[in-house]
Amino acid sequence: GTVLHYDAVLVRAAKSPVWRVAEFQAVIQFPDRMDLWDQFEEVYQNDGEDAARAFYAERKADMDAGAIVNWPAIQPLIFLMLERASDHDSFATEYQNKPINEASPFKDLTFWVLQQPDLIHFGAIDPSLGKKGHGRDPSAILVGGFNRLHGTMDLLEASIRRRLPDIIISDVIAMQRQYRCLLWFVEAVQFQEFLRTTLMATAARQGVGISAVPVTPIADKDLRIERLQPPVAGGLIRLNKTQQTLIDQLQQWPNADHDDGPDCLDMLWQHTLEYAGGATAGAGGGINTAANSSQQRLGEYRL
Repeated sequence: GTVLHYDAVLVRAAKSPVWRVAEFQAVIQFPDRMDLWDQFEEVYQNDGEDAARAFYAERKADMDAGAIVNWPAIQPLIFLMLERASDHDSFATEYQNKPINEASPFKDLTFWVLQQPDLIHFGAIDPSLGKKGHGRDPSAILVGGFNRLHGTMDLLEASIRRRLPDIIISDVIAMQRQYRCLLWFVEAVQFQEFLRTTLMATAARQGVGISAVPVTPIADKDLRIERLQPPVAGGLIRLNKTQQTLIDQLQQWPNADHDDGPDCLDMLWQHTLEYAGGATAGAGGGINTAANSSQQRLGEYRL
């Protein structure tokens, strides 16, 4: 059947291991040149369907490249993309079986394509160690690159999955080798603090320096996630389209099965804003958020 709601009975039943589930989508793989399809949508919205079809006819080879559709004889690519241009939400629901909560504050996301140079890297970890077995929430490990000149953050890594503490540590060390994050922010509730100290000690034995700062959440989780809406809607936080798990958790919040990704994203954004500055930040229009002193401190920790 067609999934018309993100929490439909069919969706719930499909999560049961007793069912063998096959998901069908009208567009199995979107075209390579989505930039041309963005222009196509602009023509469609401004000049109508005939003008959009003419635009497509002139560039058909480029606009078809890479696309795979489920039923090309009945629903060719041009038909499906016209439906998509008409209403993205309806297309996601009726053709892609990916309904979006219409009341979600994170319907509209901004994406980065090419990684920018000269970004300051920070990381955040939500270990989610409070449960055991299959009921355990997924852990979230995020890495963001902050542009002090424009005040934007590109999310470079969004690893959200269930894993044991030793796997969390090894994954973080691998990301630190790649990105050399200035600081890692670690949710330190109950025995998660032990993971933070173990992470730094294990990394040091492997020759990797990690400064992991404990973060104890104070505000309600829903309020923390909700305050992400302005920077996300304003394009200050940019995701990558490969980060589908986080995208789904954002767009289906507050009714998603898990919200560890958005919660970790808030932790990363809030603390990056606070500590991405420095003694000379702001001189070129950047954000000056850290203390202007020779010995900057984060809580009880010297930076």
